Amino acid sequence: MEIYALKLNNALSDSLFAQLLTLTSSTKRNRINRFVNKSHAEVTLVADVLLRFLLARKLNIALEDIHFQYNHYGKPLLRDRENIHFNISHSGNWIVCGIDDVPIGVDIEQVRQIDEGIAKRFFSTTEYVWLQSKAEADRVRYFYLIWTMKESILKNIGIGLSMATDSFSIELKEGQYHSTLDQNLQFKQFNIDPTYVTSVCSKNKMFPPYAQIVKLDELLQKVIR
Repeated sequence: MEIYALKLNNALSDSLFAQLLTLTSSTKRNRINRFVNKSHAEVTLVADVLLRFLLARKLNIALEDIHFQYNHYGKPLLRDRENIHFNISHSGNWIVCGIDDVPIGVDIEQVRQIDEGIAKRFFSTTEYVWLQSKAEADRVRYFYLIWTMKESILKNIGIGLSMATDSFSIELKEGQYHSTLDQNLQFKQFNIDPTYVTSVCSKNKMFPPYAQIVKLDELLQKVIR
């Protein structure tokens, strides 16, 4: 398993944005060009380029030979490559990508104040009661801990938000988190940034100790000719 993270610190110039667009598929280009929020468009574009670069490097193929197909729920898969799995997530100016030989789910969320009614609506009763048992000052952090693990599960199994998030629970047993959806799923949190929470979900227990940080400048040197 490999976990990578990239922070997009500054806005992209128009020329760089246009260059990176040429590295994506026409479908992705059309989607990105429809974004009203420029920063959202930029992080989505860089995330796509990062993923393509990492997969191409791992498979020892050219960037242009990376082709995606999508399952019924929109999860991207590598065309004609069943032995490699990946997932990517971005929030704020951070992008996180996971690559493994078994299905993997990744979710990163920027920690912001939330209405606790969201937890009551989207969490199971067990999770909500557990959250309420925490000190008030800690609840926001625990909310995102549960949320990222639930998201990582849905991304791992490739169904997105088509399953109700309150239909299964995250439970803490013997110091480890488990899911009632599948007890074989394992979780790990990566401390990429103190103002974010990142969770990775996989049946592979061999999580790396930390995420490998990719610098944007280094990525650009590799992908732009």
